[in-house]
Amino acid sequence: MGGRELGRAPDVVHEAHRGQNRRMSSRAAHARALFAPLGSTYDRVGALRDVVQNHLLQVLALVAMEPPSGGDDAIARRRLDVFRAMPAVDPETAIRGQYRGYREVSGVARNSETETYVALQLEIENWRWAGVPILIRAGKLLPTTGTEVVVRLERVPQLRWGRRRLHTPGTDDIVLRVGRDPGVTIGIRAKTPGMEVSQPVSLDLDFEEELGEPPQPYERLLYDALRGDHTLFPHWDVIEETWRIVQPLLDAPPPLEPYEPGTWGPQSADALAAPYGGWRAPQSRSRNAAASSE
Repeated sequence: MGGRELGRAPDVVHEAHRGQNRRMSSRAAHARALFAPLGSTYDRVGALRDVVQNHLLQVLALVAMEPPSGGDDAIARRRLDVFRAMPAVDPETAIRGQYRGYREVSGVARNSETETYVALQLEIENWRWAGVPILIRAGKLLPTTGTEVVVRLERVPQLRWGRRRLHTPGTDDIVLRVGRDPGVTIGIRAKTPGMEVSQPVSLDLDFEEELGEPPQPYERLLYDALRGDHTLFPHWDVIEETWRIVQPLLDAPPPLEPYEPGTWGPQSADALAAPYGGWRAPQSRSRNAAASSE
């Protein structure tokens, strides 16, 4: 969603795969929950502490870190490098929301100022990500349930087909689905035969369909704990850095904005993402829908 080139001499993005000569302009991580919060327990926490400070920042670090040179200790060092390169969030680039009816939930204070939605813009000040906007949002009672990382590729200044200058609306996104519906979706604009210039094409890989059902989250945690693998367990210095990043929002929280259940949060959150192509609404998938109805 808009930003400077990531590569520096040469201009090449090389995360896990090297030689992909494209430029990334943004990444956004989304977390959504279709269920209502658990009364007084959630009211003492809110979306920022419940989802962003721990879960989403850890996902961001795993996506943005440089390739590790070894096992779990090397991964921990790379994640810490990412957090140390991140300035604390500016409250001016953060949105807090509360869905209408939240204060009527059993156990919630009638004058509660707890956010059920948060959206914010972050930065990573290192050679790869400097100038690339990073957007995060998480909320309760949104239209669908899911966790996604969206990597939006920057548009080239000009694209020609023969002597024709092409206009290809839309964006090219790489979507990493995390959680109970793991997979990868790559959305591109493809040239079609005939008079039309291009059309959107989606390449989708469903991990469960192709590789079988993955372990349940706590199965993986217990297994890693028993064998001494610390990859999924943040070190104390990492925890301190994540709290440093979100602390300005705890010290001076932006005002709450109401939003209707079943919508994508406050309208001001759309304005936050508009300069970079807007938020990508995740597609509801049949397996998720069945799980949500149980």
